[in-house]
Amino acid sequence: MNHLSLTPLKLLLSSLKNGTALIVVLVLLALLAPWIEPFPYDLQNVDESLKPASLSHWFGTDSLGRDLFSRVLRGLQMSICIGFVSAFMSMTLGACVGVVSGWFGGTLDRVILQLLDTIQTLPSLLIAILLTVYVGKGTLGILLAIAFSSWVPLARVARYQTLLESTRPYVESASCLGASDTRILFNHVIPGCIGTWLVTLSYTIPSAILSESFLAFLGLGIQPPYSSLGSLAAEGFRSMRYYPHLTLFPAASLFLVLMGFYYFSEHIKSIQQSSLSQQKLSHFES
Repeated sequence: MNHLSLTPLKLLLSSLKNGTALIVVLVLLALLAPWIEPFPYDLQNVDESLKPASLSHWFGTDSLGRDLFSRVLRGLQMSICIGFVSAFMSMTLGACVGVVSGWFGGTLDRVILQLLDTIQTLPSLLIAILLTVYVGKGTLGILLAIAFSSWVPLARVARYQTLLESTRPYVESASCLGASDTRILFNHVIPGCIGTWLVTLSYTIPSAILSESFLAFLGLGIQPPYSSLGSLAAEGFRSMRYYPHLTLFPAASLFLVLMGFYYFSEHIKSIQQSSLSQQKLSHFES
């Protein structure tokens, strides 16, 4: 019997068929950026500086004459990479802590819950800022800052799901048949949590991208010569009144990314809820 409420393959195939073409296009653009950019993203040409959008430069140029479309493609690549990696890091940390807390219970569970309550009293953005300042403004520092500022809610979800799965009839049956706790945990409880974790992960990705954008506006984002959509928008914001294209195109691209991931997450959530409803109905009928 398959105890997965929703398999990763079913999630992917169903999402591709239902309104996630935008995410597919954006991810492909990010992956193919080095080959499809019309100009090298770091190529400077002061004679072409601050040009508006044209046939030769689709998004215009920046203050150093660099093609903005090429820089937006590279920024898209960096933003999506930060979103996926930091979300996976926070989900991994949160899932490990949540599973340990929910599975072992007792004093350990109470201590972990107290720790989560203490950390959650601090604003996540403040934690991200402090970690970025302490670790450094590089890509690694930003990834760690976003991951460690967003893992607590994920740990709570993992703990709740572990407690829920541990009361399932098939878990009790496995225990009665003499299966070890380790076998039950890895063969029954954790697989039953994966569907919910995937839904949570899909919501964490746009949140991580947005967090990096906030850090960029505070001057703590990706540092030159690299850039993200957030850092490009922050750079252009200073001269938005006279050269609006410097902010408009990066900000519009960031909006499309966030909107695409939001609808992607909502779609996955609806699939999981439908799957769980069908399971409950079949269990009731049996």
